[in-house]
Amino acid sequence: MKTGKGVTLKAIFVVIIEVVMEIIVPFLTMSIIDEGIYGGNMNALLKFGGFMLLCVVIGLISGAAAGIYSADASSGFARNLRKDLYYKIQGFSFANIDKFTTPGLVTRLTTDVTNIQNAYQVSMDQLMEGRTTFVIAHRLSTIQNSDVIMVLDHGRIIERGSHESLIAKRGTYYQLYTGAFELE
Repeated sequence: MKTGKGVTLKAIFVVIIEVVMEIIVPFLTMSIIDEGIYGGNMNALLKFGGFMLLCVVIGLISGAAAGIYSADASSGFARNLRKDLYYKIQGFSFANIDKFTTPGLVTRLTTDVTNIQNAYQVSMDQLMEGRTTFVIAHRLSTIQNSDVIMVLDHGRIIERGSHESLIAKRGTYYQLYTGAFELE
């Protein structure tokens, strides 16, 4: 899978950066307390506080990038798999094509690939478990396992909750998820 591999590696790399930043913060806190507060050194307090702020910002950006890359990776993986299956089917002889029904081929190109994509997304979710991640999704299946989902309309949050609670409300998220939403 050409594009999925690179994006997957990027997702893993940014998660590693995020974890390293999270590991550094307690040591910086210790330095702030020991050298800045107990030592009465305002320069140390400002220096370690600045480093801590930098680590938090880098961790936040890395977490957001991890969410974007993991969603891209699972979508790219599924896209490449569908494309490879399509070309494989195109290479079949007429005798081989007659062995398969049209609905069977459509199922292979949609449902089976979607199941594989979901498994891939679950593995990426496990990689990011316990992280704060911001994801802007074009496919709602990539965010349905999120703790909190916010639906925006013209920059305003119009709905907020878990996948299950938003489905139960039967509002805009429900309409988008079920395909019942009509563009104005």
